[in-house]
Amino acid sequence: MKRMRFTEAQVIGILNEQTQQDQKVSEVCRKHGISEATFYNWRSKYAGMKVDELKRLKELEYENARLKKIVANQSLIPFQFNNAKFKSVIYIYNLSKLSAIYPQESDRHGAAL
Repeated sequence: MKRMRFTEAQVIGILNEQTQQDQKVSEVCRKHGISEATFYNWRSKYAGMKVDELKRLKELEYENARLKKIVANQSLIPFQFNNAKFKSVIYIYNLSKLSAIYPQESDRHGAAL
């Protein structure tokens, strides 16, 4: 993942600086060493947010990701069970095929001895 030069709290501060001090976007970008495209991307992502709202959003995203993992693991359990049953059926089928191809020693040599 790409490393950001500014934390999200700093990004919100830069955006607030531009709106509260009525500076031009180009001046704020030059001051902080960012491009105008970056500024507008940040503004579309963090428009009107405060730092505490951002922290709450991050907590909710983390919780959502954790719950998605739990649901994904729960939905895999029946698949794993069915897959195990399928493997056992295949194993039994292959054993029966092998016994037909390779008869036991008593079957091959029993009549000759």
